[in-house]
Amino acid sequence: MEGFKELKELVVELSHWAYGKQKSVRRSFKSDGSVITEVDLYINEKITSYLKEHYPDCQIVSEEAASIAGEGTYVFVLDPIDGTDSFSMGMSGWCVALGILDYELNPVGAIVSAPAIFNGDTVYSLEPGGVLMLNDEPFVLQERIEDEIFPEEPQVLAASRCHRAFDCSAYTGKIRNLGSTILHVLGSVLHPDFGGAIIGHCFVWDIAAAHAIIKTQGLDLYSAHTEKPFVYNQDILQKKQIIKHPFYSGTPEFVHKLNLILTCKI
Repeated sequence: MEGFKELKELVVELSHWAYGKQKSVRRSFKSDGSVITEVDLYINEKITSYLKEHYPDCQIVSEEAASIAGEGTYVFVLDPIDGTDSFSMGMSGWCVALGILDYELNPVGAIVSAPAIFNGDTVYSLEPGGVLMLNDEPFVLQERIEDEIFPEEPQVLAASRCHRAFDCSAYTGKIRNLGSTILHVLGSVLHPDFGGAIIGHCFVWDIAAAHAIIKTQGLDLYSAHTEKPFVYNQDILQKKQIIKHPFYSGTPEFVHKLNLILTCKI
């Protein structure tokens, strides 16, 4: 993909800038009650302007701007700050996330820059047609090593409101929240002790970048009702409709296991 290296550099540069602004950021609220900051708006403007200049025929979908129609090779899906609430509270669970879909709306590329987690820079990048990179090195998925003396279920990442969509009381493993849906979807790509994630209502920018990344590792997003893989459409892209049905991320085997244990309430 022409210009991917420069696009990645821009995303990483802006994430570092956001990290430097985190202590002084001001919280405000959108009409739907979600948190927004001046950092979200600045990053949105910088990245969308770059995309319009360098990929003028492509569709652009961003959380913080009206969708831009296009019939080019790619669809760009931007979350300027995924985990704005966490970011604005000085916590580490946030990232700048740019997903790339192909013309058939398959997730094929991504740049996710999370400068505050794991004690330093964490940058996942996937150029369309390329291999997944972590901090400029080819990514290698780590295998989970189970404790033979104290075996337990893999940990699961979950949205802050997952209790509204799922009854998790029968799950004996740990359930954690990092503050960012993108980071939740990444699941075991982040750490082998994470088996997957529980995702409730969300928007396309909350999942697209991470979805492209996990698919390179044999993971996917699956409906909590049917266990069928998640499919993109223009209602959630151009029209920015909420994704109402809950789903899981992980391997097909782990998702099936979760579905047998958890009870989906919606």
